[in-house]
Amino acid sequence: MKVLTVVRHAKSSWKNPVLRDFDRPLNKRGKKDAKLFSQYIAESQAAPDRIVSSPAKRAIVAAEHFKEAFKMQDDHLIEEQIFYFEGRQAITERIASFDDAWNNVFIFGHNPDWHDLVEHYTGKPIAQFPTLALASISFEVNSWSDLTDKIGNLDLFLVPKMMSWHQKSEN
Repeated sequence: MKVLTVVRHAKSSWKNPVLRDFDRPLNKRGKKDAKLFSQYIAESQAAPDRIVSSPAKRAIVAAEHFKEAFKMQDDHLIEEQIFYFEGRQAITERIASFDDAWNNVFIFGHNPDWHDLVEHYTGKPIAQFPTLALASISFEVNSWSDLTDKIGNLDLFLVPKMMSWHQKSEN
């Protein structure tokens, strides 16, 4: 069995209009949500074998929070350029090439690709895939290269706004 957990980057800052999209940092809420949400997920889910992330600042910083929460080694976080707006087809091809020794992988990236990817693998429509949304999908396969559309089971879908700590901070 393979488990793919798809995570969208945390809320980013638009304060500096001259920054390239690639370089936008997390805003205050994004930093807080990434820290608290990653801790919650690390307490409730099995640690992944690897975390693979878009190299964009807002994605890699969110991924680093999860790496730290799971107490993973630095080399278990891999930056993948294809995860930065290269489209679902390129992303699924990269996932198909994952090392089969990895059974549980978290990936970090961006919409619309992440939203499209979850719907592609599960065959289920998702109304929204907001910042820091997390979708865990299991597949009854032995190899990442066997993943195809509509064969995944959506086991978990969470967003920070569902969490009690987030509701308290909004009031």
